[in-house]
Amino acid sequence: MSAHSRTPNIAAVVAPSQPETHWWSWLQHIAGAVNEIIGWINRQTNSGQFAELPNSPQIGTTAVITDSNTTTWGASVAGGGGNTVLAWWSGSAWKVIGI
Repeated sequence: MSAHSRTPNIAAVVAPSQPETHWWSWLQHIAGAVNEIIGWINRQTNSGQFAELPNSPQIGTTAVITDSNTTTWGASVAGGGGNTVLAWWSGSAWKVIGI
């Protein structure tokens, strides 16, 4: 580096293998990822009593359960209680993730 050069302020680093001519494709990939994140954030949450929940939901599905038997974070939910909790399907049980 010469005495007159300075390090530029760079917010994002593009690998040397990605020439400047491919910037549009790179930007489209970023936009696609942002749209997926927004879709995940805006997904619908089921709400109702435990008995009304789907039997085999997709892992990660969330639900507001209005008759939970527990409010303990991470505990498996069963119906019949008087608590309202936010729960997610772990693949084997509905687990409390919020009250």
